[in-house]
Amino acid sequence: ASLFRHYKGKTERIPLPEQVGNISIKYRGSHSPDLWFYTKGWLTNKKRYAYDVHNDSLQRMDVNPVEEYPEFNNFMVEEVEVPSHDGVLVPLSIIYDKSIKKNGQHPVFIESYGAYGDSMFPYFSTINLSWVMEGGVYAIAHVRGGGEKGADWYKAGLKSTKPNSWKDLIACTEYLIDKGFTSEDKTVIYGGSAGGVVAGRAMVETPDLYSMVILEASAANTSRNEFQSGGGNPEEYGTLKDSLECQALIEMDTYLHIEMDTAYPAVLLSVGMNDPRVAPWMSGKVAAKMQEHNTSNNPVIFDVNYDEGHGGLSLEDTWAKFFAFAFWQTGHPGYEFDHKGFEEAMEKKSKQK
Repeated sequence: ASLFRHYKGKTERIPLPEQVGNISIKYRGSHSPDLWFYTKGWLTNKKRYAYDVHNDSLQRMDVNPVEEYPEFNNFMVEEVEVPSHDGVLVPLSIIYDKSIKKNGQHPVFIESYGAYGDSMFPYFSTINLSWVMEGGVYAIAHVRGGGEKGADWYKAGLKSTKPNSWKDLIACTEYLIDKGFTSEDKTVIYGGSAGGVVAGRAMVETPDLYSMVILEASAANTSRNEFQSGGGNPEEYGTLKDSLECQALIEMDTYLHIEMDTAYPAVLLSVGMNDPRVAPWMSGKVAAKMQEHNTSNNPVIFDVNYDEGHGGLSLEDTWAKFFAFAFWQTGHPGYEFDHKGFEEAMEKKSKQK
């Protein structure tokens, strides 16, 4: 991201102390010389600067102390654009340790959303970076349906054009494999809420491409989702009352595209029983159908949280669970499942009751 100053008919770039991915500006009004801006990025914590408009100078002015994380100093970010199925270039952010070798042996966690015109701007997350600390690669696929490239980008992943969203995710996955970051047995995709449409459909369209899929509070049964959230979903997904939009709803419905006698990757479907936005029974239907028709030995787990709503109450606990499960399914050292220990613990717990 860059910051510019337009003054007396000239536009000049304001030099920043470091490279950042996101800038937000705060000011009192057009007649005040006081201006502040905040910077952050995939690897840079939030910082605050005061900018003097008249002197064209800036000064670091953090309100609170900024945490430093020297353990992330060896990390780097690659921002690339990947050709999708129709040649359109899709932005892909890749975060990894500089020391890794691109030998296809690293677990990759790919996050995507692609809905409501929301952009996945760079933000600093110690939770996400903990995946990289453990030897993984964290990637963000900025698929169509989001707002990263404006209104047209949003409309290109809306209703009847929604297939572009999951095909963009598939293209980004194939890019990471082709470039040696990972392989099919070490690739994990995540989709939450509306992002579950993208991850869920990528899973059922190309099940051989993934080791594991995480669907959190997922809109996994869109053809039965019309009247959730006060009936506002038709504007995003479509309505059953329109023949063309009904076809679009069917096309983006993960549940309807699960096929018999198919080997699917491991799946973790996480829901909150108090979710007012996305009905938990949608994920329950997907779990049941996959358990019935899946021919692989990969686990299909329906994780029900009775005290939660639309998303986990504890981010740390939720993502620790997601990451531990993902590292287990990608064969990462130290995350093997102890079947004997699990059975002994369950037996002990049963006796206590």
